[in-house]
Amino acid sequence: MLGYFIVSIVFQIVFEVHSIDRGTAKIVKSPKIVGGYAISIDDAPYQVWIALRSRHETYYGDGRFCGGSVISQRAILSAAHCFYNEAFYFSGKDVSSLIIVAGSASVNEPDKYTKQYRVQEVIIHPAFNDDLDNDIALAFLMGFIPWDWSKIKPVGLAERPPTQGEICLTSGWGYMNEMATPFVLQQASVPILSIEDCKLTYPDMPTSQLCGGYLEGGSSPCFGDSGGPLICSNQLSGIVSYGKSCAALQIPVVYTNISYYIDWIRQANSSFNYSLYLFKDASTGLMNCNLKMICLTTFFILLE
Repeated sequence: MLGYFIVSIVFQIVFEVHSIDRGTAKIVKSPKIVGGYAISIDDAPYQVWIALRSRHETYYGDGRFCGGSVISQRAILSAAHCFYNEAFYFSGKDVSSLIIVAGSASVNEPDKYTKQYRVQEVIIHPAFNDDLDNDIALAFLMGFIPWDWSKIKPVGLAERPPTQGEICLTSGWGYMNEMATPFVLQQASVPILSIEDCKLTYPDMPTSQLCGGYLEGGSSPCFGDSGGPLICSNQLSGIVSYGKSCAALQIPVVYTNISYYIDWIRQANSSFNYSLYLFKDASTGLMNCNLKMICLTTFFILLE
């Protein structure tokens, strides 16, 4: 995976590009989507961001490092590498250190539509590896998203990959162009490339991945949050995973191919106990609901 970068960290105060050596691979992390435009949360109500809870609770919006997509009342689909974040020394085990924020396009401050959730469990694809194969994970919320919440809506999953030339949308936070307002949700259009074109840059790219971008230059999710959505025909078709050069817009970006993992998503979701969750009650504090005291059962209707 020589020369690849993981599309990830967005900081609230300090913007910087840095690298991590992993064996012979040099993974460059950077905070921006480029060539896009600002949108409201109504345009992408499935979009969430993931942060370190300690930093976020100290300064709202700080500690953000990945994005994700709402697919049920409790399930967020994101990239597996988001939960093995070496920069934050987070190995995917201590999920209590995470918080997921939904319902707002701004990361400066919450509004009346913002929902914040701690994480109860993360299920990472068992075949995920350092080459970013099987870069997919489900994060389950410690709580539930009300179905009637106007600013948070689940996105359906694509059961077929997008077609060559199809124009899709990706979104995240950062400066997508020089005039963009920082810390506001941004969106960029991305054309899907053929397998042949993808393999010119990524010769070993498996069928579990797809790639997109403007080979002649243009908007690109190269600098977007890892784990964020690729939306094609109003369905979640991809998860932002990695690229080969943050500097060159002519280089496509690789996405986890959702259609390849439909069965795994269903299996992972069915393994999660929806009737078991921790929640914070104002009068009693943190409570642990179990099978003898069922607090709420939510239903995963998108994937049935």
